[in-house]
Amino acid sequence: MKLFRLDSTVPAFLLIGLSLVIGLGWQVAASAVHAADDDPAASPVVQLTIDYGDGFEKHFTRIAWREGMTVLDALEAARKHPRGIRFEHRGAGETAFVSQIDDLKNQGQGKNWLYHVNGKAGTKSCGLQVVAKDDRILWKFATYR
Repeated sequence: MKLFRLDSTVPAFLLIGLSLVIGLGWQVAASAVHAADDDPAASPVVQLTIDYGDGFEKHFTRIAWREGMTVLDALEAARKHPRGIRFEHRGAGETAFVSQIDDLKNQGQGKNWLYHVNGKAGTKSCGLQVVAKDDRILWKFATYR
């Protein structure tokens, strides 16, 4: 039983060549997609860690970075993630102040949400602190020292 009939007007080598080109095209496209996933340089990112101060942390290892991104922008990106965080803040720019992440509210004289970038404590508002690609941001519920 024949599955198809080769018409004499279409040379067999043309059909074989077309099949090879289509197959190679799919393979190249699939490789490009996987390479983009594996290559951090393909899309710049920052890392964000939320440390609740009780031995529990949330890690966001591939937050898309953009020029001018701030520490507060990184929190917003984590909020939009399907398994993200909730947080409350007031103000913007130089007056931005994070008062709660998930269910932990600042305690004033006790523990509060403090941020670090690449291991260095923040010295200005999270709404002003610009981050570079590959930066590591840590928000920790801790006592200010």
